[in-house]
Amino acid sequence: MELALKYANVTTHETAHDPSNREEILVDVVNATTAQICPVHAPMTLATQHKKRVDLCLLVEPIKGTNAADYLSRKSQLSPHQSINHTDFAPLRVCPISMSIETKLTGEEWQSAMSQQTVWLSAHWNCLDRLTNDSQLARDELCFLPAIIVQGHDWTFLAATRGDLLHGRASRQTIIWHKLCFGSTDGLRGICQIIKVLQRLAQWSQRIYWPWFRKFAMNNLEG
Repeated sequence: MELALKYANVTTHETAHDPSNREEILVDVVNATTAQICPVHAPMTLATQHKKRVDLCLLVEPIKGTNAADYLSRKSQLSPHQSINHTDFAPLRVCPISMSIETKLTGEEWQSAMSQQTVWLSAHWNCLDRLTNDSQLARDELCFLPAIIVQGHDWTFLAATRGDLLHGRASRQTIIWHKLCFGSTDGLRGICQIIKVLQRLAQWSQRIYWPWFRKFAMNNLEG
């Protein structure tokens, strides 16, 4: 998995393609195996649900010293859990998470991986709803949150969309769309497919997610 991420060059600088946003940003991969969900964002009140974790996260990191980096730093410090994300894990506190990856052994624990991603993605959406003041326009423009499950050699794409308000609760339904296998590391063709998809998801983080986040969660901040 690490080799695929390396050759996909996920960790990369790029100037955002929005003409109004000239700053350079970095899309990075962070090990998140010890990152727990903040209770305020957890989709369930049971303590066990707060402990659902994923293995890796892609995040968008503005260059230090820019208005965006300073804004996110201040925003995280004002949060009760010192983070702009749905986790207070230190490496993920000040840069928006764009995608999550969960890994399992070959032929094992698919349901466990789905459970972890479902809870994690629900918490991610809960956090974004709070940051955007529950804006329907924001949800419509973002449309989905991407995720990946790696099960042995096989790589599967998931998409989490937002549904209606749950009956008797303030939170919304999160719908997980799966199971789209897009590559396997047991052959050269599958590895090339994985690399291409990872590159596209890094581009999506830079060109779609970051402009969206800046517009709706950062009051259309420039520079």
